[in-house]
Amino acid sequence: MQIRNISAAILIAVLTLGGVAQVDTAAARELRYAEFGPNRGTRAQALDWFNQQLAERSGGDLKLRLIWGGARCSTPRTPSRG
Repeated sequence: MQIRNISAAILIAVLTLGGVAQVDTAAARELRYAEFGPNRGTRAQALDWFNQQLAERSGGDLKLRLIWGGARCSTPRTPSRG
């Protein structure tokens, strides 16, 4: 009977610590957002503000990775549908 109690206690400890470890590894998440325009002007300022608010309100757990227009390739080389 004691072996069952010890086994149950070990199982509970492993499951509890596993859940805690899972929470710790789920740190910050980064969302990639591609913007067609350059990183200047009112729209860029609004996206920067939104990114700051997102990080602040989520306690740093969520933020945007902004990819500005022309950073990967020029507009004529951008694939389009249609």
